Amino acid sequence: MTKIHRIELKTPFALDRVNCYYVKDSTPTLVDAGVNTPEAFEILESEITRAGGKLEQLRRIVLTHAHSDHIGLVPELVALSGAKVSASSLGHVGKAFVDADALKDVGAVPDYSHRLFRHLLVVF
Repeated sequence: MTKIHRIELKTPFALDRVNCYYVKDSTPTLVDAGVNTPEAFEILESEITRAGGKLEQLRRIVLTHAHSDHIGLVPELVALSGAKVSASSLGHVGKAFVDADALKDVGAVPDYSHRLFRHLLVVF
């Protein structure tokens, strides 16, 4: 059974928290990857473990947009897990834009084709 776990990560910005979502099913997925800080990494790892998963088991990372508080941990997570990265083929979700160069800067190669992202466009 698919379970979705909301994970709240601290950021060093004025908006001091950001949400990401761990989807525990046959293809463990993380929606957004938080900011690149040791504290955010520790919280993410702890919360995914608490949900019964492991960072190394991630198979997909879905990015809602390419702001640093959503993509920061992508390189480390991809290195640990080999997860594929998906982002919007439309280049944006609502008013937030996906910056392809920002994704490349963190070592992500976006996969725009996955059906999960099309579903997220409806949900979020």
